[in-house]
Amino acid sequence: MLDLERQSALRMQCTDICRSVIRGKIGLIEGIRSLVSLSFDLGCENEQPFLGFRGIDSQSDHFPLGESRASWNKDALAREDAKRVEFEQDFREKVVADCKEIVDRFKGAESKG
Repeated sequence: MLDLERQSALRMQCTDICRSVIRGKIGLIEGIRSLVSLSFDLGCENEQPFLGFRGIDSQSDHFPLGESRASWNKDALAREDAKRVEFEQDFREKVVADCKEIVDRFKGAESKG
């Protein structure tokens, strides 16, 4: 079980990521991948909306992000980027709503950390 300080810090990370997704500062898939990882650290990976994020992550795990992009062919990367943009548009409304739910759920984390 997590101590309260660690749990608060992880919840703050979640809310920061969610706010960045909501504001469009980071991409949906990038945000979801981070949130899925944090959900396992928090022990809430099987709770909504994190469980839904795991599904989206599974559907999008083939999209290149981060350092892996450097090893992709330029034309193939452009094709995958176009598909990723479309994918993110399809899920944006739901993911933003879920991110707002997480911010509300963890809203006390800022004052407890």
